Amino acid sequence: LVGMSLVICSMLVLAAANAVAILPLATLALLLFGLGMGGAELAINMEGAEVERLTGRIILPTLHGCFSLGTVLGALTSLALIELAVPVTWHLLAMAALGTALLLPFINGIPAGFGRAGTAATDAAASPPPWREPRLLLIGLIALALALAEGSAYDWLPLLMADDYGTGEITGTLVFLGFAATMAVGRFGGGWLLRYVQRRTLLTAGIVLGGAGLATVIASQHLPLAVAGVV
Repeated sequence: LVGMSLVICSMLVLAAANAVAILPLATLALLLFGLGMGGAELAINMEGAEVERLTGRIILPTLHGCFSLGTVLGALTSLALIELAVPVTWHLLAMAALGTALLLPFINGIPAGFGRAGTAATDAAASPPPWREPRLLLIGLIALALALAEGSAYDWLPLLMADDYGTGEITGTLVFLGFAATMAVGRFGGGWLLRYVQRRTLLTAGIVLGGAGLATVIASQHLPLAVAGVV
């Protein structure tokens, strides 16, 4: 609730910053957005992991697929707003209003303290600290690398298309739409694949594919090849 409230607040602050053209205010808005989204995503993933544990079913890939589906809907909305020449300030205000309308009724569906009950203090005391678990540190390193790769696409892909490949706003957004859509397909299909493929194999294949695509987008000078790399 706190995290998503910060995200909504950041949109309002960013809308104000855009309206009055004050850069420090925009910086504050982005800091609020990052802090809120980071905290909210952590809580959401913990909820999903607990539901997986209780049900014994693989559902996290589907939940992440819904996240990617949201980015697809966002890109489609952006295309419509660009076409209609809607100012970005009104776009941000509308998203803040929509976020508030969705957050208020659904946040009560998550019971307070979910995922924390039944954890004995003795279990926590017996576990070694995270920095003394080499395997956990390696998992964190992999997550860091993948987050940097994914974040580079979310933050820079439309700008990269417009600046380095000379596309317009519409084409740049379409390329991002392709990225978001194929990521949604990969996530929705992830649960199905995990029934037949070992997790390590799927993780390795995904990293190799993602790295090859990233290198293609960076090194290529041809738009069709770059689009293939994005996919």
